[in-house]
Amino acid sequence: MKKVLYNIIHGLKILNAFLMPLIAIGLVIYLYSFTYSTINFIDSGIFNLYATHGKYDYNPFLSQEIDEKTKIYSTLLSNFEITKVNRIQDLYEKILEDKEFSRNILEGNKEYTNYLKGMGLDINELFYYGERIMKLDESILNGAYYFMALSVIIIYALFYKFRLGIYISGAVIYLLSNLSNFTNQLSSYFIVTIMNKIDNNIEISSLDNLRDSFFPAIKEAILTYIILDVIFESINSKKQVDLNHEMKKFYYSIYNIVDYYDHNKHNFDNVKFVKLHISINKIKKFLVKNRSDDYCRKILECVETVVNIKKDERNLIIVDNELFIDKLREIIDYINRSSELTRMVY
Repeated sequence: MKKVLYNIIHGLKILNAFLMPLIAIGLVIYLYSFTYSTINFIDSGIFNLYATHGKYDYNPFLSQEIDEKTKIYSTLLSNFEITKVNRIQDLYEKILEDKEFSRNILEGNKEYTNYLKGMGLDINELFYYGERIMKLDESILNGAYYFMALSVIIIYALFYKFRLGIYISGAVIYLLSNLSNFTNQLSSYFIVTIMNKIDNNIEISSLDNLRDSFFPAIKEAILTYIILDVIFESINSKKQVDLNHEMKKFYYSIYNIVDYYDHNKHNFDNVKFVKLHISINKIKKFLVKNRSDDYCRKILECVETVVNIKKDERNLIIVDNELFIDKLREIIDYINRSSELTRMVY
């Protein structure tokens, strides 16, 4: 049954590895849509704060209220020969296509220019606002790329044990990206020239698009993973040091009991109480986690037998049979025969 379950899990991992590109694309689409929905749900004014660098939480250039006073919205639609705009980005795209043409339309509407002057604004600021709105999709996609890359990296690290590969990939990506920046793209032209000897369809613009959009997301995702990895490694290292200390106390505590018994057998019958100087819960947790190891499993069985022996109100183990000493001997023997456990106690 265990083998069948293992084969199923292993098969799912292989399938997931092949489907990862599709999962990544789906995750980007979901994050993109989720970000828009979440911001609109919380406060759509966030988009305007982004476009105006925190100056306005509303659209100070084109809105229904402004159109009621100036008719600028309808004027733009008629001049651009547009009947309906589904997204505000579409309107700004038309405005920015030909700035001079758009400027003439805007300046021809005296009510609108008077409104801008009254607000301390000008048409150039409208163009800048439009450029920021046009970059909104790109900004959200960059955030989606980052979370997607981080999610994929964590999946490969946790489920595929690809930790070393992530570090090597990160080093290569950082090397290529930084080399391109430091050489003013000279290295990019060099790489494209080499790649074109294999496939003549590669252009420098393709590499630039990767470097400007996707590479930063991957770089920051890898850096985030490395930071998290170092933090968790530090925590695990401290836990391992504490566990080694507890295991050492456990080993020498039972070793001293057995040693005392071997040298004082004639007096040991008078010993009624024994204190084990250990944190038994930590030891059992470690043994349970590693019970797939034969030695850990056998030690766990012995430990459970020992700790189930009757205790008195002072939490001292009452030694009332030979089973106690025999189990301690077995624990010592199993620890000495396990190379991993031996490293923990010596």
